[in-house]
Amino acid sequence: MTSRFFATGDTSSSESETEYSEESYASGDESSEAESNEEGKGTGLQVGERLARYLRDSDSEEGEEKRVVRSAKTKQQEALVSIIQQLKNHIKISDWISIQSDFDALNRQLTKYYRLDALNDTKKEPPKAYISAIVLLEDFLNKTAENKDKKLSKTNTKAFNAVKQRLKKNNREWEEQIRKFRESGAVPGEDLFDEAEGESSGVDEEQKGETDEESWDDSGVESSEDLEEKPPTSGGSQWLLKTGRKSSQAVVSQKEKKKSKSQAVQQQSTQSLKDSTDSVPAMASKDFGIPEDLPESAVDQKLVEIIATRGRKGTSKRESLLQLELLLKAAKNLVQEMEILFQIISTHFDMIPAAVGFMSPDNWRNCVQCIEKILNLAFEHETQVRFVVHYPSTEALDVSVPLRGSSEEKPNSTEDLSEAKVSLDKEDKRKIVRGDLATVLERIDDDLFRAWQGTDAYLPEYVERLKDEFILLKLLSRAQTYFEKEGELERAARIACRRIQHLYYKPDELLVGMIQSSLQNTRKQHEQSREEGDNQDWVSLDPVLSGLVYQEEVEDDSFRLPIPELPIVQRPLKGEQALLRLAVLVYRYGHESLKSIVILCQIYHHALENRFYEARDMLLMSHLQESIGMLELPLQILFNRAMAQLGLCAFRHGLAQETLYCLQELCTPVHTGLGSSTVARLRELLAQGIVQQRGHEKSVEQERLERNYQIPYHMYLPVDFIEMAHLIAAMVIEVPSLTRAEAQNEAPQKRKIYSRVFQHFLRNSIRQAYPSPPENTRDYIMSASRAFIRGHWKEAYHYIASIRAWESVDTNWTQSTLPIWRNIIQMESLRTFIHSYASYFDSLSVKFLSEWFELSPSRVHSLISKMIMNEELQASWDQPSGCVLMKRWEPNRLQSLCLQLTEKCNQLIDYNERLLDARSGGQTLKTEEREELLKSASHWATNAAGMKKSNAESWLKNRTAAS
Repeated sequence: MTSRFFATGDTSSSESETEYSEESYASGDESSEAESNEEGKGTGLQVGERLARYLRDSDSEEGEEKRVVRSAKTKQQEALVSIIQQLKNHIKISDWISIQSDFDALNRQLTKYYRLDALNDTKKEPPKAYISAIVLLEDFLNKTAENKDKKLSKTNTKAFNAVKQRLKKNNREWEEQIRKFRESGAVPGEDLFDEAEGESSGVDEEQKGETDEESWDDSGVESSEDLEEKPPTSGGSQWLLKTGRKSSQAVVSQKEKKKSKSQAVQQQSTQSLKDSTDSVPAMASKDFGIPEDLPESAVDQKLVEIIATRGRKGTSKRESLLQLELLLKAAKNLVQEMEILFQIISTHFDMIPAAVGFMSPDNWRNCVQCIEKILNLAFEHETQVRFVVHYPSTEALDVSVPLRGSSEEKPNSTEDLSEAKVSLDKEDKRKIVRGDLATVLERIDDDLFRAWQGTDAYLPEYVERLKDEFILLKLLSRAQTYFEKEGELERAARIACRRIQHLYYKPDELLVGMIQSSLQNTRKQHEQSREEGDNQDWVSLDPVLSGLVYQEEVEDDSFRLPIPELPIVQRPLKGEQALLRLAVLVYRYGHESLKSIVILCQIYHHALENRFYEARDMLLMSHLQESIGMLELPLQILFNRAMAQLGLCAFRHGLAQETLYCLQELCTPVHTGLGSSTVARLRELLAQGIVQQRGHEKSVEQERLERNYQIPYHMYLPVDFIEMAHLIAAMVIEVPSLTRAEAQNEAPQKRKIYSRVFQHFLRNSIRQAYPSPPENTRDYIMSASRAFIRGHWKEAYHYIASIRAWESVDTNWTQSTLPIWRNIIQMESLRTFIHSYASYFDSLSVKFLSEWFELSPSRVHSLISKMIMNEELQASWDQPSGCVLMKRWEPNRLQSLCLQLTEKCNQLIDYNERLLDARSGGQTLKTEEREELLKSASHWATNAAGMKKSNAESWLKNRTAAS
């Protein structure tokens, strides 16, 4: 049987033609053609076309598709590139749901890539395409997080958060590869292969064949004319070793064409990627056309262009920042350098993420360094430059600087004011720098405050951010000095107010401790850097001391902080003197709102240092309590903090009445019946936490505003201690008042109410048949009140001293305050005992009372004499026996009738009130109206009793005369 390899092109059998039409072979000359079938039912293939593929000429297979042979590694790389292309397309449209699917597919494809060499136990490096893709995704994720203007949908936000968490966990494994990729300056999503992998990876064998073709012949290169004269090779000869090849010029031209095409595609994809991601390493490697030898006019023009692009949609803020940093190196004069530094600070503020609301610590410190450079340049060249806020033209006026300290008369009209400023500016030959240094410092201060608000107080990052406060204080101190030298006293007052807000809540003891610890660290650093040095050098380098207030000439050295490590001249002022020196500047040149802030800070600091009467007098002179409800919310919070600290100061001095007056409004809830909301309301008024009220839901905007006004953790006041102080002060005032009213049979309506909250708690506690052991602050004080009423002052004091709120304050305060309140409890317990049990005794010995309450006899005699003088006790002294004699009168028949009449009148008043409430829709009478009504009723009862008594006396006289 003849082999198929030598089969002829016979068409006699239609079945064989049909079955093997594509695999039939014919021998003979290639130029012969087979005859076609008359009915057109033949195979339709010519003899040349039915030749074996490897025997055919190259001309005969031009229209056919060549078979591509690719390795498994190439296939995996092509699949990886396809996924990355899809990822880039989805990034352009911000489709985070599809991006999440692409990220999963990318990791699955990486697993398949590793399976190619399963026998190799060593860990393989991931392909560069994978690293490029995850860097691209990470950059786009960071840009999306920073873009506060664009809001994602609910599903996109969910997918975004999922990708953020999974990408962060995934990139921990490839940190080293990502770092090397960024350092190389490669473009994420574009540079997918290394040189070792080859640019031809994943391409067709047609392109590989053209490059491999060059290595077959080493004999020489033939000209194109010789190649054209050669006959075409036969079908089988194309698989043999070629004796000739294309000219090198043709090969080079074809390569250049493909290279230019690939470069065009790469440029187009890079341009589209700029709109979606910010590649920091790629931009860092660029110069943006800003060489260091740029002319001065070109620097100004480039700065104007960068400022014009600020805030535009699609503008990369990181790219603008890098351009400004490069432009700073190319600055040619002082004005350009300072203005570029101002723009760098503004760009840092623009880069604040909307979700966070404050800068990162590194960006914040970069801004501080820029401000420090500006201040250094301003001090070095103070005779050459000046700052201007409004800059309408090249000959702008410094309208932000007030005309203070001028010997000329103050102009009245705006025209005179402008003329005076023009003449002043003409005389000033210094160069103008656009920028407001005071506003920049205020924004930096606000950003640090927001960082304290948004950082968890129990993390080490919070402590690190607290250290930045003294860096800021140093800048504020230098800026205030500069503004005072320049005569810009209004800006100096603004800076002084900021310094006061950082110092007013720090006691002197805390400052001394911080300075001493900081001096030790500074001395160690100085000793490591230098073996020998002057004390002045290392003291001046201390970061804490540099931000405090100094004064060269002080009349009394007691005004300075007691720091033995420093000479007296180098010691900073105490808190009181420092705040006074800064406050004078604000009172003279500051705005009215700044004056209110400063006076509240001074009140707070006086109370913090136990100067109660100075703080009280300053509060009364300011009259802020009359208009605080109409001021801004931050001022109201500061006022509440000052009142709370003033109440704590009165409590430390043992002033119960003043403590109650200061803390009563803060500790009284909106609804008296909701006793459990006392602490919650106190936290809300002091801005120490967001309180969720029952039955009232806050909107998102309200919660955002409350978060903006929250106080940082290190400025918190002890809320439990404030509540305890209020209830203890109310106890020592209310309990003797209640027992006296009961002893004198006063009507409940006539009894004076000092604290409704305490009375509410006490009534609920007395109603309990079996009181439970105390658990919280309120329970301890109610248990102490019950013992207080019985006259057991030791038990009451034991409950007071056992409250855990004492642990929230300084130990020195606790040790000095508890003995004071122990003495107060002894005296008020004596008054309560006499009011409660005076009706059971005919006389009381001073010796017995002195031993029972552990008071001196003179103190007991003084208290009882004061009660007799105030008509609280009906008694008299028996000096020989040292006893007090009680006086009691039993009511006669007429007095009993008068008392009954009074009770009936009270009942009638209650009935009338209920009727009035029913008619008025449930509205009760006001307290003043009720008191007036009670007074009039008691007046009627007294008059009626007096008339009956006079009638009875006249009748008795008539009967006596008749008899």
